[in-house]
Amino acid sequence: FIYRQLFMTYKVKSSHFVRLDTGIQLTFENPTKGWATNGGYVLVNVPFVSKAEWHAFSVFPHPAIPNHSCVCIAKSGDWTTALHNAVQRPTVRPAWIQGPFPTPFKTTEDYDHLVLVASGVGITPAMASIHRFKDDQRQYHLIWACRDASLIEFYAH
Repeated sequence: FIYRQLFMTYKVKSSHFVRLDTGIQLTFENPTKGWATNGGYVLVNVPFVSKAEWHAFSVFPHPAIPNHSCVCIAKSGDWTTALHNAVQRPTVRPAWIQGPFPTPFKTTEDYDHLVLVASGVGITPAMASIHRFKDDQRQYHLIWACRDASLIEFYAH
């Protein structure tokens, strides 16, 4: 716990928050050189919503901006609804990030043929695997059920 607090917690001053129909897209510059987000998760604290609450979200490398990562946050509880209500238009505000931490999707490195199944924002770890293997000869099939058109538009770009 103390190690994480001291060595894995970063203040990201230029966190970009974009409101989606049913959630928030958070994009931020990777806090340190070599910061890897291949299929892991981070703990996020957004002080303008709550200074005391930390929430876990899957993180993946931004597909278009080098050295940046993304988190998609579905509006599903009190904290995520408060964040969705606070972000009315694209905004840049500071946030705290802890991590990244490994995920079970890390085991995808061991296989040549992958079937990735996800729904909604649960696509995030699968996208990290796809990003990691984009220049590889592995075969992967993605099955994704999603009702949020803005989320589909985000990942399609």
